[in-house]
Amino acid sequence: MTVSALPLLGAPELYRLLGRYVRLVAQREEVPLTAQGRIRKTVFKSLLRDLGLGEHAITEDQAPQLLFARLALIGLGVFEVDQHKLRVRDAERWLEQPLTRRAQSLLETWLDGAAWNELVELPSVSVTRYRLEPEGQQRLREARQTLLTALSAQLRAAPRQTLSLAAFVEHLRQLPFKLITDAPRRNDAFSWRASYYAAESRLGVSLYPIPTSLAEAWDRLEGAFALHVVSGPLRWMGLIALSQEPRPNNLDQVQLQLTEAGRWLLLGAEAPQWAETGGRIVVQPNFTVLAFEPLPDRVLLDLERFAALQSADRALTYQLTRESVYRAQLQGWNASRIIAFLEAHSGALPANVRRTLEEWEAQHQRIVVHKQACVVQLADASIQPAVLETLRAFSPRALGEHFLLVPAAAQAVVETLQHHGWSPHISPKRSAEPEVRITEDGTITLRTTLPSVHVLDRLQQLADLTPDADAPTAPMRARITQQSVQRAMERGMSVEQYVAALKQLNGGALPHALLERITRWSRFFGHVRAQPFFRLKFSHARVLHHLLEDKEIAPYLNLPELPIFTDEAFVAAEDLPKVRQLLEARGISFLEG
Repeated sequence: MTVSALPLLGAPELYRLLGRYVRLVAQREEVPLTAQGRIRKTVFKSLLRDLGLGEHAITEDQAPQLLFARLALIGLGVFEVDQHKLRVRDAERWLEQPLTRRAQSLLETWLDGAAWNELVELPSVSVTRYRLEPEGQQRLREARQTLLTALSAQLRAAPRQTLSLAAFVEHLRQLPFKLITDAPRRNDAFSWRASYYAAESRLGVSLYPIPTSLAEAWDRLEGAFALHVVSGPLRWMGLIALSQEPRPNNLDQVQLQLTEAGRWLLLGAEAPQWAETGGRIVVQPNFTVLAFEPLPDRVLLDLERFAALQSADRALTYQLTRESVYRAQLQGWNASRIIAFLEAHSGALPANVRRTLEEWEAQHQRIVVHKQACVVQLADASIQPAVLETLRAFSPRALGEHFLLVPAAAQAVVETLQHHGWSPHISPKRSAEPEVRITEDGTITLRTTLPSVHVLDRLQQLADLTPDADAPTAPMRARITQQSVQRAMERGMSVEQYVAALKQLNGGALPHALLERITRWSRFFGHVRAQPFFRLKFSHARVLHHLLEDKEIAPYLNLPELPIFTDEAFVAAEDLPKVRQLLEARGISFLEG
């Protein structure tokens, strides 16, 4: 297992990989994120493996090209984040686009959007917030556009369209390329320094230590910004290539050159011809499906609806299983559709594969959910045989003595009953009238002799139900008891949910005395335990971020729900000596007070 960073992907490889990335998240339905907005390390490891990038024990921050691309896909609306879960929002729109259009989209969202904040990545810069205020975001957009315009002009005029990275940064210095404007002049000769305090900066940045000159300030902010853009987003998007990894002491030796995608998007050259078709699908008798790229992502998305991905090495390897086919059937892919898809892309199927797909479908259809069906409720069980005979054309089935399931549209069932002399009552989908009346002693009185199946089901969850032995055709007796309340709590219902459900049935507030008893029976008040904590404030958020990846110390650090650049964590009092020992063993001084 390697621990090194992933190799950079070129433009066509990146955009093919992002298609696979979107399909993987769509297949998983959701990917858990940490409180810092990163994919959990174990999940990220499995994602890298499924993407065909091998086994890597790294965090998402150690794969900046993929992190940048994921955040850009969120900015594009392909992904969305909800309650620390990453989900696909609009996979089809992205996957139907050609690779060249995906490259354009990523560049546009970086130029105009707030998905990536370069300022957070700069050394010696502290950022108070990841998402900038509108004015700060506008300044960042202008800086990106100015840098891109200057880079395009320099490369167009350069021999072999190759530049020294140091020369380009020096060229920017001569331009009005500033992220922070000078503060208003006062009597103090160093009043410009105030611009580099977060309180004075519209970008919310502070430079520590405060620079001693404007030249130093430019190097540490604007110059560092330019270096990050060139070696980060522009290189990650596959638009430029660098002769070597840039470092503070080798910028004169680093050469910058446009790639084929960069010459197209930055200089207006002809669009590259990236192969997107020409691959094929092979179905083997052992139910293995091999997909040889290049194949359109839309074809692979459909294949992954009914086949489980096994590996992503030289060819994408899938397996047809009963579970994967069943999952597809729930989405409308029956055996005929699956067979037609496979034959369209691979030719005739092995006979055993076709036969097994049809057998699986027959087995799955032993339980069928009818989307158009209605339930007929009988007030008197004695009339059931006659109603069954009346509705015989619809193949009705008895559900107990008082209910019939009829797999047909409700209107057709009603018209048939009326034609044979019955006068059915049609229950409205929603009624503003309360369905029951609940008294102070917990007795529940049904307001109709034919309570709907939904009301009966709800009452079974909330109350004790007993049939009325004296009047078999009358409504059942229902009562709220200590046992019924505690049963609901044991099934995971909270007291608030229990009371809200009763209020909905009752059409309003419950009697106060009953409400007090329900609260007491549910053991609402519970107990509370106080535990002392210490707050640790680190010298920089980066220090805390690295410690959170340390398996030995991370379990002791508790973070509040704050942005990813927080520099504070909480430690239980009983763990403080151990945490202090671990910090000092890592060379971090521990100061009290």
